[in-house]
Amino acid sequence: MQVNSEYPKHTPPTDLSARFPQTGQTRMEMVADHLLGKEYLPGGNIAGYSTNVGVYQMFLIKEKDTTKAANLILSWRATHTELQYMPKIGGYYGLDNGTPVYLFSKGLFVAGLVGLAANDADLQARGFAARL
Repeated sequence: MQVNSEYPKHTPPTDLSARFPQTGQTRMEMVADHLLGKEYLPGGNIAGYSTNVGVYQMFLIKEKDTTKAANLILSWRATHTELQYMPKIGGYYGLDNGTPVYLFSKGLFVAGLVGLAANDADLQARGFAARL
């Protein structure tokens, strides 16, 4: 397998499962690298949920510094079109191969939700951000 030199080698993820809400959680997984199958994303934690707002996933990456976290957001923006800026926590909502994704950063963390409509994702993201 040939490695794309455009993206640096990523640091292995740490267990951040305690930062995730427990209500409705159906699974928790640590992904070694390329979270959500994106070459530019390092590994991180991803949890599945089934709640009254739907079935969805939350993910969390911790970077070494805020610049690296911001660069992940920039890489996301550069690879997706028709993104909607969500001003309440400064995140971006859009489609990734037809699947809704909400992505935001807070300090060293890059987090997001997969599978919810914009308003539901925004509400869940604000609660998640408060845990970071």
